Amino acid sequence: MSFVNTPHQISIPIEGQDTSFLVHRVFCIGRNYKKHIAEMGYQDSETPFVYFMKPPEAIVNSGSE
Repeated sequence: MSFVNTPHQISIPIEGQDTSFLVHRVFCIGRNYKKHIAEMGYQDSETPFVYFMKPPEAIVNSGSE
């Protein structure tokens, strides 16, 4: 497949290796600890975890600004 602009591929370094891991999807969990539940205004016995996704572009490598 050819692209007008080559898509930017997001990868993260693998600790202890000279290679990196190509990221396609980032899966997240919200309301996963009591302090976060309280910050959001919920009781810990209310609704369960919230699952959501973020794009690979949301990743910021350690030391980046």
